[in-house]
This record gives sequence, C-alpha cells and structure tokens, in this order.
Amino acid sequence: MGFSIQGVVSIIELVVYIPCLVAAFIVCNRHGFRRGSGWIYTLILCLVRIIGAACQQVSYTNNDSSLIKTALILDSIGLFSPFSQLSVYSPAHNVDTTNTTAPHPLLTTKHFRLVQLLITLGLILSIAGGTSDPDLSSSPTSSSPTSSSPSSDSDSSDTSSSSTTKAAPILYLISLLAITLGLLIAWRRTSSIPRPKRKLAPAITLALPLIAVRLLYSILAAFVHDSNNTLSVVDGSVAVRGCMALVEEVLVVGLYLGLGFVLGGIGGEGRGGRGERGD
Repeated sequence: MGFSIQGVVSIIELVVYIPCLVAAFIVCNRHGFRRGSGWIYTLILCLVRIIGAACQQVSYTNNDSSLIKTALILDSIGLFSPFSQLSVYSPAHNVDTTNTTAPHPLLTTKHFRLVQLLITLGLILSIAGGTSDPDLSSSPTSSSPTSSSPSSDSDSSDTSSSSTTKAAPILYLISLLAITLGLLIAWRRTSSIPRPKRKLAPAITLALPLIAVRLLYSILAAFVHDSNNTLSVVDGSVAVRGCMALVEEVLVVGLYLGLGFVLGGIGGEGRGGRGERGD
C-alpha cells in the first residue's frame, strides 16, 4: 500500500494530538484521573488518535490489513470520548441536590447514568463493527482476485457487521439528544447548579454542534454508500473527512483542554479528591 493523501491526514493528527496528549496529561494531573472528573476522556481521545494515525503510517510500509483494521476500530472508538466527557460535563448532571430551595431537577443522575450506558453500548458496537468493517474488503491491502468472490458466509458476516456498524451511531445520536435536552433544562434552571459548574454551560453549548457534525459524518458513513467511497475512512474523500471529522474533533479537544487550564476542579473529583467549592 503506497503513501496517499490519507497519509497526510494521519501526519496532521500526529502533529496535533501529540502535544494535545501532553496537555491532556497536565490537565488530568491537575483535576484528577478519575472517570468522574471527565478530563480522562480527552486524554483517551488523544491517545486513540495517535495510535490510529501511527497504525495508518506503518501500513504504508507493512502490507498488513490488521493495521488498517486497527485504525478503523480506533477511529470508531474516538466518538466515545467526547460523548462521555460531554455527559459528565452537562450542567444538568451537576445539579446541587442538597439545595432544598432549588426546584427539583427534571433530569437526575440516574438519567445520565442511562445516557452513559448508551454511550458505552455504542463503544462496544463500534468495536464489534470495526473488527469486520466492510471498508476493509475494498481497501488496497485486502483486495485480491480470490478474496473478491462472494460466499454465503461472508454475505452473512457483512450483513451482521453492517447492522452493528449502523447501531452504534444511532445510540450516540440518542445520547446527544438526551444531553441536548439536559442542556436546555440547565439554561432555564441555572439556580439549581453549583456556581463553579455554571461555567460549563457555554462550553457545552459550543461543543454540542461540533460533536453533532462529527456524529453526522459517522452516520452518513454507516448508511450512505457510493461508488467513490466518499465517506470511507480508508480511501474516502479527505476534504469531507477533514471538514466533518478532523476539524470538529480538534476544536472540541482544544475547547476541553482550554477549560481544563482555565477552570478549577469542576469534576467533583479533583486532585487530592476535593472539588472546587461553590461559594
């Protein structure tokens, strides 16, 4: 497999995400590495993107389809991190239940645990679908005269993989709608949210449309297929992938890291186990 313009994208990812990984580690060290702090998900996203880009680079000199398969799986896993961090940061998830004068929250922690469960299921389905992604059958590393002949077993496998691949972004879409609902409620009931965590609402408002565009790219890639493989991660349009996936992810990572450096321990699980006080 020769070096192509897709390789340029992977180089850009390495250039961007390696320093972001260092910054994410600093932010996690400041706020805590616990899942409840939320910052760990940015660290995971940076690490996933670096490994995926590295696999794609190695595939140009090592004609091994498993490298492309790994890159595909990691690409699909990438959506898990910003969604998980978004659900943790949602102001409606951080309602002060000890404030008896505040109105009773319409969405409670149990609701957001359900959202996080949907996100986790989306992750599992992404991994399952990525292990037998149809894009591999059309990639240069796996194409051969013998492998192109169809069989009943492969057709059955492709159908199952297609269903699994389509289910993951749908679960993410449901999660996004739930988080958006929580944000709308939070904007109307800010008095029930601790003062430091009210700073999250503008950031979440900015991140939501970016993640929505990134999710749209995944949905189109799962449901829309054309002869040019425009939305294929392996050999699709670099312009489309850059405008609908790469740019959005980089902006979201930058937004999250910016919050990490500007704000105090907002996750409730800050360094040393103590979060920022409300007053």
